[in-house]
Amino acid sequence: MDQEFILKAYQNINSRINYLSQEILKLPDGRLTIMPNGKNTRWRYTNGRKKKYLSKRNDRRIASELTQKEYYTLQLISLERQSELLKTCIEKQKRDDMKLHETFYDNPEINKLLSAAGNFSDPSPDINAWLTEEYTSNPLHPESKKHKTKSGIYVRSKSEQLWANMLFDNHIPFRYEAELALENSKYYPDFTVLHPGSFTLFYIEHFGMIDKNDYLIHNLSKLNNYISYGIVPSVNLICSYETTDHPLDPGYVQEQINYYFKQDI
Repeated sequence: MDQEFILKAYQNINSRINYLSQEILKLPDGRLTIMPNGKNTRWRYTNGRKKKYLSKRNDRRIASELTQKEYYTLQLISLERQSELLKTCIEKQKRDDMKLHETFYDNPEINKLLSAAGNFSDPSPDINAWLTEEYTSNPLHPESKKHKTKSGIYVRSKSEQLWANMLFDNHIPFRYEAELALENSKYYPDFTVLHPGSFTLFYIEHFGMIDKNDYLIHNLSKLNNYISYGIVPSVNLICSYETTDHPLDPGYVQEQINYYFKQDI
């Protein structure tokens, strides 16, 4: 299961736990027990040693609040168990990932062999040659490449890390920020992808700040240039977007990978 998905579920559950804990504090002490009374029922209120029967006419509000409290309490117990299970899972996955990195990704020689062939379902000579071929990458601001991926490369953002990891997991060969010369201009698409079935090239650009006006204008201009050279969104250019309030969805990335690269393999 994807680590980001597990972590998000863990955070959501803990958020719900905090909410329920606060709501329970607002409700009255004690508990309600519904007792049989012939063909009817009676409401018994218990608070420590104090016990009394509530009036169904006059005490309906407190009975309702005590019922709500019992419901929240049972929910809380279940969520706390789920939280502990997810916490254990996250900790184990971190240990496993650390061991994987130490064994494979942090070893340059093994990593090159793994990236070149071992992780791909069909390591054909064409794919191997393309993966091992030297290429010029974006030389600007190497210090901003802080996010390590499963293939061992470093990228500039968590969203690019998501793309790189999901391409790697789906056995799709790619290059990161490879130089693309278009007449007198040079571009560095986030990812250049070799289709594992047709061996045609696709490009992936992630636009991570489209709620910023200057960023949007600059990248619309870049898109226009791409199109003028036959690199067209939804044809051979795959685009993803996010804003501050709407981060990149892993489900969307997987849908794009399935649509463009998995159907014809």
